Amino acid sequence: ESLLDLDVLIKKQLDFARRELRSLEKRISDQLGTRDLADRMLNEGRSFDEIAKAVEQQYPYSMNTKKPMTELFSMGTAKQGLWEMQVGGPRRNLHQWIPARERLSLHIDQLERLRQSRLEGMVENI
Repeated sequence: ESLLDLDVLIKKQLDFARRELRSLEKRISDQLGTRDLADRMLNEGRSFDEIAKAVEQQYPYSMNTKKPMTELFSMGTAKQGLWEMQVGGPRRNLHQWIPARERLSLHIDQLERLRQSRLEGMVENI
């Protein structure tokens, strides 16, 4: 019966969308932190291995349980790894994750308006 209850469906969608929004916000924030940490440590003269290890500890990415960041970076050169931390990740934020966050926020707003209109409709029917 709850499968056909529009109010339950809206609530489930809102809960899911809000979780996804928190996940996107963390992804964006972690990437900015990764870039800042890599920049700072590079300016301090730290090695790429030290930087990769520090980033892995402070900003573990979602696939870290399958392949640790240091192992992933070891598959390429230090230059490639630094590019990913300083340029690639921030560009993904700009072109992928921030627009996704904006779309998801709009979706949440629409669901909230739908929920509110349903509540107002219920009051009118009483």
